[in-house]
Amino acid sequence: MDGNSLFKARFRFTEEDDVHLLREVLGLNPYEDHSRWTIIQVNMIQIIGNSLSIRTLRERVQNLIKKFLVKKKAEEGMQVNLKQTDHSS
Repeated sequence: MDGNSLFKARFRFTEEDDVHLLREVLGLNPYEDHSRWTIIQVNMIQIIGNSLSIRTLRERVQNLIKKFLVKKKAEEGMQVNLKQTDHSS
């Protein structure tokens, strides 16, 4: 047995997995009741077919929200820059 067989392959979320996860979070709102993360975990395991920890799911949602906010802020910054260049004409 080589050393690599001791470790599970790291799970990578696909865009489809992200959509399923975000739908679960929107539908159940685990931020209102943290015990709902368990329901989300069970549902995601059934959907994806891989075992995922609640921590992994929570961190993925936080990461997706963070990416969204960064992108939104960058887009808003571009809009402000466009407005400023329009006024300088």
